[in-house]
Amino acid sequence: MNFKKISRFALAVALGSAMAFPALAKAEGSAATDQAQVSTGTQDPKVAAELAKAAEYEKKAAEQEAVIQEHEKMKEDYKRSHGINGKNEFLFTAMQKHCDAIIHDAGKLKADYEGFAQWHRMYAADLQGK
Repeated sequence: MNFKKISRFALAVALGSAMAFPALAKAEGSAATDQAQVSTGTQDPKVAAELAKAAEYEKKAAEQEAVIQEHEKMKEDYKRSHGINGKNEFLFTAMQKHCDAIIHDAGKLKADYEGFAQWHRMYAADLQGK
């Protein structure tokens, strides 16, 4: 099984769990409360570990969003600065393919990270009995 199949499977499991256990989905937006509990030490260490993993994945998703924005800007800047004429068209097409591929892959990775973060938040909520 390759990485894409594994990550898609994990995302499917996470989304399936969200649909099967709607009560757990409430925990998704409670990051501030979770962080406050972690900082005051009033939380189970397992729950804190799951919330830390969720925060890690959210950070990675934000990093992928930055990559997406960077390459969207790069593509637009290249289009403006090089223009499209007979001799620059090949370079523009190559740069556009480069940026589009990275934007596409980063978008898929970002979605995977967001799914993993949601899963860890739901698991933390399950550990808390919510």
